[in-house]
Amino acid sequence: MPKHDLTPVTQLLNSLTKLDVRLYASDQALIAGQTQYRENPLVQPPDVAQIQALLAADTATTVLKYQTSFGLHYLALPVAQTGPDPDTLILGPYLADGLPKQALIANRWTISERKALTDYYQSLPILSSPEADQLGSLAFNLLQHPLATPHIHSAVPPVAAVPQPVPENTPAKRQQVAARYALQNHFMAAVTKGDMATINADIPKMIGIFDLFKDRVPNSSLRALKNTAFVQNTSCRIAAEQGGVHPLYLDSLSEKFAILIEQQNAIPPLKQLVITMAQEYGQLVRRFSTAAYSPLIRRCLDIIMTSLGHDLSLSQIAAQLNVNPAYLARQFKAATNQTVMTYIHTQRLQEAARYLTTTTLSVTEIAVLTGFNDLNYFTRLFKRHYHLPPSVYRQQPPDQYSHDNQ
Repeated sequence: MPKHDLTPVTQLLNSLTKLDVRLYASDQALIAGQTQYRENPLVQPPDVAQIQALLAADTATTVLKYQTSFGLHYLALPVAQTGPDPDTLILGPYLADGLPKQALIANRWTISERKALTDYYQSLPILSSPEADQLGSLAFNLLQHPLATPHIHSAVPPVAAVPQPVPENTPAKRQQVAARYALQNHFMAAVTKGDMATINADIPKMIGIFDLFKDRVPNSSLRALKNTAFVQNTSCRIAAEQGGVHPLYLDSLSEKFAILIEQQNAIPPLKQLVITMAQEYGQLVRRFSTAAYSPLIRRCLDIIMTSLGHDLSLSQIAAQLNVNPAYLARQFKAATNQTVMTYIHTQRLQEAARYLTTTTLSVTEIAVLTGFNDLNYFTRLFKRHYHLPPSVYRQQPPDQYSHDNQ
């Protein structure tokens, strides 16, 4: 086949599917790419050389469905151009069966790393096997010939020009704007405090304000509201940071919602996403805020929360902080009314409770994920903390126990 520019094809596929689309030469050099997902440093990218070897061993009409050890799925196609070796088109990542729980279990990631990965996975599209097959067929056919660019003409019935009214700077208008800003400030203050009751109470009013911005981009209400949602994402991130949440948590959550906002194709799901976004930022503050503590205790808590899945001891933490362990123990107990190890166990058990109520992972898998290598020890601590063994706790109604406030 004569060589032709495939950049328009990569752009079209990226626009239609919301997947990253990359074109590689036979030496694995990137020729063209349309991407929107920032690569997660914890997740290795697909092995392009291995993909090319698998394609070379098959026919020229092959569409390869490739899965990495991190549970990420890709579609790969050979591009039969003039020359001895074909180029390779790779689409993805996407998920096939929701969160790849085995990938979370198989790697010794900390709890904070797993949270960042969960946010990353939740931002990816999910394709069923038939959908992936159809996408592969579409990509294969688009690659066969140069992409023809049609002439697109819009026909709009003539209408009489109507002068746009000039906004009136009236007392009523000023009062309306002041009330809107007051509500926004009240809402962001609730996010800063992790005040879920106020967040949930203010959400209907905030969605009403959200609708006011739908005409800010002419002829595109969806684009206007996406822009507003991006602003809301940034505002919530700043509010949560002011509430004492470590940037490590904020970065992954902010990126997840930035991707999800752009993926929306209709206004109702975009509104629901904005609601979910506000709630998740508020919950993040409730779980991870260190604003009430001294700088020493804040740094101590940061070390604990970013290393929760690994072995931790008072002496290890004190060494990182360059302080005496006994001094750190006294300061920590005075600030939190808990010993360092009790606090670590409590955080691990709260995380385990969340896994029990939100996943189908086994109790053994959850124990390993939350830093307990001894199942019996984990079960004993969990029962002491929640007054129920893990298997029974999982069966309780979701509102009967609140693991966020234990």
